[in-house]
Amino acid sequence: MTPRLRDRRRGALFLATAMRAIRIGILYSTDGPYGAIGRDCRAGAELAIEDLRSETRLPFVLEPIFGDPAGRAERYMDVARSMLRESGCRHIVAPSPRCRART
Repeated sequence: MTPRLRDRRRGALFLATAMRAIRIGILYSTDGPYGAIGRDCRAGAELAIEDLRSETRLPFVLEPIFGDPAGRAERYMDVARSMLRESGCRHIVAPSPRCRART
């Protein structure tokens, strides 16, 4: 059985598969010195996306594409480029390059 979503404003039924999918890159390192916070940030992004998916009035669904630079700062740019060019992401959620731990 195909899942259906109800648009409350119009009372119409839409097939979930007919909705526009928007690919969004989620770029957090889950290894290395920032692994713990990266895992928490990724989990938070997953929860937010699930909340949006449960909102039946939206004309789109978010499709997360996860990237993990494995705790290596030089890998962020490569993973982001791959998300944009190869995975079709139009937006990327990632830590700010200005956020660094102070010792």
